[in-house]
Amino acid sequence: MSAYIPLIGRPYLWCQWMGGLQFLKREADKTGQDTGSDDVEADEPNLTAVRAKHSVSAANMQRTITLLRERMRARLCLLEQLSSLERGIIPISAELLKLYPTKINSHLSSWKRSTFEDLSQLPQAARFIKAGLVKESDLVFVANIDRGSAKMTAYVVLTANCPQVAPLFVLDIIFHSHRTALIDVHVKEMEEEVNLHYPELIIVPSVADSKISASGLSLSNRIGRKELAQAKARDQLLPGQVQRLLMCLDVYLETDTPASSAVPLEIPQEKMMPRTSRGPSRAKPYKYVPELGIFTHRC
Repeated sequence: MSAYIPLIGRPYLWCQWMGGLQFLKREADKTGQDTGSDDVEADEPNLTAVRAKHSVSAANMQRTITLLRERMRARLCLLEQLSSLERGIIPISAELLKLYPTKINSHLSSWKRSTFEDLSQLPQAARFIKAGLVKESDLVFVANIDRGSAKMTAYVVLTANCPQVAPLFVLDIIFHSHRTALIDVHVKEMEEEVNLHYPELIIVPSVADSKISASGLSLSNRIGRKELAQAKARDQLLPGQVQRLLMCLDVYLETDTPASSAVPLEIPQEKMMPRTSRGPSRAKPYKYVPELGIFTHRC
């Protein structure tokens, strides 16, 4: 397949459907009905040339246009977010603000473009590359987050299908020593908190649901309105993850047991935590409960 792509292009399904082509449709083969044919001919499929059909194009036209509009809208929203992040501003929506404490001491000091080659040099990124979660075609950014003498470097990977595919974060912390997910289980837990529990950050505004139910729109229009509200909520995923990362860094530093005897005065424990650690691994309470204003451990 790779040898034909430079000559004929990539076989995108939506392009084929727009042109009325559907190659994967199974035709009804009547192989074996002809008793006069030999066994070899009976086992061969009935191959016919695929012709463009107007019905295939018409059936997929509306859905394809909708997907293209969603992709364009998501890209424009992503460009605005990247522009804000480059200025050190995290564009958090009003719906997401209630998921975080009112005071977060860690701050985003810089946001810059990076490359796949730079990311591939990191030992802690090898497991993501091996698993196929990071590819050369992905966009890579590097975020520097500071609090006092602590420095965090977060490599952020954005796929072409972002935000349908959530951004991936690879962390690196310098605080009295160099720490990554390979040598510090608490850094690994922080990566899990940001990379795995992101669905909690996708909040569809209740106002949109009430408008949809109260309006006299048809069922298809109601579904379209609801899908648009869900897509807009998912567009806030990147800034929501960055804000959560800042919050988790506060918890990490305020509960750092090895450095407790020499913690700088600029990093006191300010977060409300019923338990600062749990279990043999001394897991940290990264989960924030906004209703109670406390940090707790995940079950």
